[in-house]
Amino acid sequence: MLWEKPLLTVPCTIFDKASWDRERILALRLRTLSNESRRIFRDRLEGKNLAPNKNKSLFPSSEFFDRYSMPCGHDVTEYAIFSTICFLNHSCFPNAISTWNSTAKHRTVHALRPIRSGQEITISYFDFDGVPRAKRRSVLREAFEFQCNCRACSLLRTQASSSDHRRTEIQRLTDGIDDPLRIRHQPKKVLDDCRSVLDHYNKEFDGNPGALAASIYFTAFQTSNAHGDNIRASVFADRAYAIQFACEGETSYTQELLSYAEDPSKHKTRYSSMWIPRSNKMPTGLDEAEFEDWLFRRLVRLTARKRKSVRL
Repeated sequence: MLWEKPLLTVPCTIFDKASWDRERILALRLRTLSNESRRIFRDRLEGKNLAPNKNKSLFPSSEFFDRYSMPCGHDVTEYAIFSTICFLNHSCFPNAISTWNSTAKHRTVHALRPIRSGQEITISYFDFDGVPRAKRRSVLREAFEFQCNCRACSLLRTQASSSDHRRTEIQRLTDGIDDPLRIRHQPKKVLDDCRSVLDHYNKEFDGNPGALAASIYFTAFQTSNAHGDNIRASVFADRAYAIQFACEGETSYTQELLSYAEDPSKHKTRYSSMWIPRSNKMPTGLDEAEFEDWLFRRLVRLTARKRKSVRL
């Protein structure tokens, strides 16, 4: 794991201002930095061919900040420059994920899969999980002026077509997966869609979709809990917690997920009681595939004897 405190922060409203005004604000912020932090910032400017012009009194930092700044959290109020994390390269099949730790007030990078010594660490610059290759490349060219040739964008035609299909399906399913009306009136369909998205994620990202999977498990938790199934809700919340904790460490959000896993009733949404379990015991005697069928309420593949024993 890599973590860094912000080198420089500014309010998100800076992006509503004209370029010259952004540069003025950034220059004022830069003057408040320590000599060491200012040196790091200058080195980064020079490394990206954005070194200050000696004939100007202000840093030409607007372009630099627009391109390399990162948000501080999900509810974005500030953007920041980090001395290393901001300069990790992009991949549509990243081996790491970067998140903001709202408790520790720093940004972290966690590996999504084993990274060999000397192997480049990559992150995704955008939420590209539901975007096909041509669109991803177009967005990256427009925003960062490079042609993406990552693993996902370098697939052969047949493989690329399968990848695009999976990502399109992910987008289609996730567009309405956490719609409160669907959770209220079509809870079984929501769970079916959750499982389908997770299957697509695992195929597309070699079983390591990271925080993407955590959000789907949280939707499954909300759906089960909203209809009285605290047993399944607890399992879903625990999975969401474990994945989110691996991605960003201990935060107020991961603690919230853990509290739901321990006591689903702390999440107050309740639409019906149609899934209240007959007992508070987890089913036993199921293999991994059978447990997943039980968890997502797909009991059709279980034998009649097992179906009877696990129906809650």
